[in-house]
Amino acid sequence: MEIVYTNNELDSHYFKKYKVNGLYSKNSNYLKSLAIDLKEININKKMNVGVYLKYGNKQKFSIISELLKEFDIEHLQKQKLGELSTTELLKILTIKELVGNNETIILRSIDNYLNTRDLKRYFQILKNHIDKLRKTIIFETNNIDNLSKICSNILITDNNNVLFNGDNYDRLPMKTNLMKIADLANKKNAKLDYYKDVNDLLKAIYRSVSEKDL
Repeated sequence: MEIVYTNNELDSHYFKKYKVNGLYSKNSNYLKSLAIDLKEININKKMNVGVYLKYGNKQKFSIISELLKEFDIEHLQKQKLGELSTTELLKILTIKELVGNNETIILRSIDNYLNTRDLKRYFQILKNHIDKLRKTIIFETNNIDNLSKICSNILITDNNNVLFNGDNYDRLPMKTNLMKIADLANKKNAKLDYYKDVNDLLKAIYRSVSEKDL
């Protein structure tokens, strides 16, 4: 899990401003190839969470409090950064970067530390605030299923060559697990579309079975 950021403005053709963009970079580090100034977050593990978040952000106490509440981590403010779990630290660093002066936040493989429900909630909170806070998010992972569920736009590269860019997930050069399930069902004449959410797929399968029973 890693959070980095940059003050460089990225190509808006590939990375939509103030949206959650997905990046699947096969056999390469695509962002590194762009030669942008990626900055790591330095933290003092002995510093209290509340002090860390509010340091340099005196005008943003209100939004910091709101984000702490939405992430359900208000109770951590008196703890030291070094005492936090990986998931707790992820949320604290996310808030810090959301209220900071950076242009773009890159979230690398954070889905390894959040279950499906928490991952969905995490990104919903981001989507509720990034336009107002004028942040562009890049979610970088090799889990194509998570990218398809969460992102408004996906960029897939291989050896730094762009294979796919857009939001038409039916044209992805690789299939998600839900797509594969739909394909298996369609071999038995289910006539299913592709879905991002497993609940939507299950409803479609149920409708297909019900129609055959009529």
